[in-house]
Amino acid sequence: MQHRVQYPENGESVHDVADEGAVRGSMIATSLVGHLLELTSSVDKSRNPADYIASSFFREKHYLGARDRRFISENLFGMIRHRRFIEALLEEHIRLHPEDSHLDAPRVRYLPLFVAYAVCVDSQSVADSGDRTGGGIDHDFSDPSGNEDHRNSIAGIDSLWITYFPRSDLSSFVHSLRALQHLDFIQPDRRNTEETLQPHHERDIDVDLLRLAVKYSFQDWMVQDWNNQLGPETERLLESLNTPARVTLRVNLAKTTREDCRLRLLSEGIETDPTLVSPAGLTAHKRFNAQASETFKAGWFELQDEGSQLLSLICEPRPGSVVIDGCAGAGGKSLHLADLLKGEGEIIAIDVDPSRLRELESRTRRAGVTIIKPILRGRVEQGQLSGDIVLVDAPCTGVGTIRRNPALKWRVSEASVHQHADYQRRLLDFYHRCVKPGGELVYTTCSLLKEENEEVVGPFLSFHPEFRLRRIEAGVCPPSMITAEGFLRVLPYHADTDGFFAARMMREDFASRRSIS
Repeated sequence: MQHRVQYPENGESVHDVADEGAVRGSMIATSLVGHLLELTSSVDKSRNPADYIASSFFREKHYLGARDRRFISENLFGMIRHRRFIEALLEEHIRLHPEDSHLDAPRVRYLPLFVAYAVCVDSQSVADSGDRTGGGIDHDFSDPSGNEDHRNSIAGIDSLWITYFPRSDLSSFVHSLRALQHLDFIQPDRRNTEETLQPHHERDIDVDLLRLAVKYSFQDWMVQDWNNQLGPETERLLESLNTPARVTLRVNLAKTTREDCRLRLLSEGIETDPTLVSPAGLTAHKRFNAQASETFKAGWFELQDEGSQLLSLICEPRPGSVVIDGCAGAGGKSLHLADLLKGEGEIIAIDVDPSRLRELESRTRRAGVTIIKPILRGRVEQGQLSGDIVLVDAPCTGVGTIRRNPALKWRVSEASVHQHADYQRRLLDFYHRCVKPGGELVYTTCSLLKEENEEVVGPFLSFHPEFRLRRIEAGVCPPSMITAEGFLRVLPYHADTDGFFAARMMREDFASRRSIS
């Protein structure tokens, strides 16, 4: 069922007006923002991921041009990414101007939220070039260049506002937002009482941290956790998690070189640069359809974040080894490990989902890999398998990937963290029995929360003295990514990647201790 935002007075849907505004593959500002509000409403009313809902929306609205879809997508995810901040601005404005309380009505609040986002986060969010000349909500309501089309775009936004809120002045609202955007209204004497700080203000928190939580739109407990780990670097982490992720590729070095892959992609019009840390990575200058690329069809690359590539690299598998990928999924890391083994050895890829293993089989055929053996988890008995390296890339909250999925900011709860940590402990208890004496257990997550990382590994090592932590060395990755304890902690601002954690644990026996000494 499609959800539509309704105008308060006449009951027309945004879609009805939007259809009338389509012109030559690009739409006037009124119609374009109307489509954005309709989609935002649908996302809020559904439990499905925002990208899934957006894909369905665009299939239905087939008349939308590529630029229109890009505008709608970027603003949708921008509003999700900065949701707490723009809601705080709207609510504080209403506290100061109670006559504008109707701006927060459930069916129409997306327009004021969009204006708050456009003015205080992305002042050029309506801006585009080429067919559509509409500018950002500059709110002097004039274009210094004298571009008449620019003024018409602003007028279009203005007319949409009047349709929604005939008794409220848009210009006054904008000036109010600009006065509030530095969050000076967050003061110690208000932090536990004002509705402005809801719904994610759940506990006492230092006012400076609270201001960071609102400014970058994170839940208080997340910011508190990261502040305990990172101290003054916390704001840098929050800012980096709000930066949209790049498109990163991992080159299949068994088939080609990174430079040859780069040149072949360039011949398709796809520009890339080598990644900073991974020797197999390329970063695309802009998004592209990988499935349509002849280079991809030839098995020359996979889509994989550079930080994810580091998780395979720190395993340091030697040709001829047996590697168990205990939570293989669709096999991104299995394929990379096969590349590192240079086709010599065996990778046992285990997962609970048969559809993911089928996808892995398809990917192995395209990549030309023959040493991966997929196995359904339900068919594996405890202690049945034995490997030189056992990789447990554990299911987690995924907060390290917030750049790609900003809705995780609000969908992850403290209760869900506890549930994941409990499952992660059980995974280590299952898979540690598969490690050969002298072999290694490698535990990884795409979480940056201590409860899913250090607080899973620490108790495991305490209960299993046959395992000891093996420090990750700087030769594999930069020293900035290695903690004092010897864990890998990849933060988005290190190399513009997603966030990851890893620990290497060696299973000792007499022979291994003697060889180390």
